[in-house]
Amino acid sequence: MRGIARYARIYGPWQLNHIASDFYDASPQQADILKILTEIMKNSDGIIMLEPDLVDFSKNLDFPIVIASAIRDTKVSARPTVLTNSRTIGEMGANYFIQKGFKNLAFCGFRKMLWSEHREKYFTDTAEKAGLKIYAKKLTYPQKEKFKDSNLEHIGKWIGQLPKPIGIMACNDSCGKFIIDSCRRASISVPDEVAVLGVDNDDIICDLTYPSLSSISLNTEKGGFDAAALLDKIMKGIAVDTQIILIEPVGVQERQSTDIIAVNDKIVSDIINYIKKNSKTLLQVTDIIEEFNISRKYLYKKFNDNLGTSVYDQIRKIKIEEICKLLVETDKSVKEIALEFGFYNVDHIARFFRQVKGLTPTQYRNEYFRT
Repeated sequence: MRGIARYARIYGPWQLNHIASDFYDASPQQADILKILTEIMKNSDGIIMLEPDLVDFSKNLDFPIVIASAIRDTKVSARPTVLTNSRTIGEMGANYFIQKGFKNLAFCGFRKMLWSEHREKYFTDTAEKAGLKIYAKKLTYPQKEKFKDSNLEHIGKWIGQLPKPIGIMACNDSCGKFIIDSCRRASISVPDEVAVLGVDNDDIICDLTYPSLSSISLNTEKGGFDAAALLDKIMKGIAVDTQIILIEPVGVQERQSTDIIAVNDKIVSDIINYIKKNSKTLLQVTDIIEEFNISRKYLYKKFNDNLGTSVYDQIRKIKIEEICKLLVETDKSVKEIALEFGFYNVDHIARFFRQVKGLTPTQYRNEYFRT
């Protein structure tokens, strides 16, 4: 919605009408769908459509429509469609826990929701390639069956039987909140025993959950902006090719629910926390060697044995994550961010960023946030 509104402000004026229905909770008849669509089209020049039943029914309508698929994450019709990239979302979730040292992972999602099932698949595939043990649980979509006390107890029992510590990825933030609520009911500590990661980075859900929920942030604002731009062309009679607009993950917004390093080695855990605290400096491996009074060989062995990576890679990864957050969540210039992180100038941070991401900070911002 924010992306659509931003496009309307820049290229409008548009009169925006948000029309909600209860199609998630009911099975409307074809006549009911036709009546709703007819009323919408009477007062609109174009529609960005979310509802799954309307999507199927609208295939043959001669009317400007862009589909934002909330239920599927595969192409649903010949019309332009906005989809989430479940592959990159699932892979990012698994890699996040792997880099934290977890050996046991789980995924909790919704039944009969393809986007949830696909995120689980790519999460599982990525974790299994790393040799990790995977567990899974499916819930009924919450708008059809409210999360009552019995559901909390049921999921709490499932989580209680899982090996600890474990990282659980939820298919979205609502599911993540439910997992944390279930853990609290079952007296399971988050994040010490169970680390929980959601998807969408809905700050209202994430910040009101206790402990606050870490979440994969998606470039939904850019997706909304691009969808509005596409609809604008269709309404103006400009020919467009059938397009798929992919909403990509841009990074993990880390909060309390995953604020833990799942390694038994205290030195490695302490060094990771030290790197995080000093992410805005030009930290070198030699600084860590001096700070912890250990040899380079010993340091490298510790990280390889516990995390399967080098300490240098961890320094770069943590710094890049912090830079990415500022690029997509603030209006700070690249120069301001460079100075904040101890880089000499824009060229210096651009070289560093390109080595890891394959593109410059400005290109990254344009790709994942702005249009």
